[in-house]
Amino acid sequence: VIRYYDDASINYQNYYIKGHLHREEGPSIVKYNEEGSIKSEGYFINGIGHREDGPAYILYTENGSIQYEEYFINGKRHRRTGPAKIIYHENGSVQSESYYINGKRHREDGPAYIKYSQDGSIIYNSYYINGEYNYING
Repeated sequence: VIRYYDDASINYQNYYIKGHLHREEGPSIVKYNEEGSIKSEGYFINGIGHREDGPAYILYTENGSIQYEEYFINGKRHRRTGPAKIIYHENGSVQSESYYINGKRHREDGPAYIKYSQDGSIIYNSYYINGEYNYING
């Protein structure tokens, strides 16, 4: 499905199989700004957020830098090698990081949620194991 803006530029492209968002070789949702730059991308398999080699959802700023990214496996926030949800400040520095395993906030070697100021200093953090606060480590 392709939808266009009034000026005939592409507004969004969605890829489906049997009524479900699905694409194995790229994003199944791509939204564009009116001037043609990519606004967001979403990766789905059989209608479920899923991507093994990068973030499953990416939102871009107008200048093309990443504003927000999330990692999903089989519809659950999940990433073993870093945060599964990252939000960026306008200056490009990290605003917050959230660590998830199988859809639950989880991190064994540090805080599972960290919020940063624009200069990179930590404003707040919290520790979770399997989705529950971990008072032992923090």
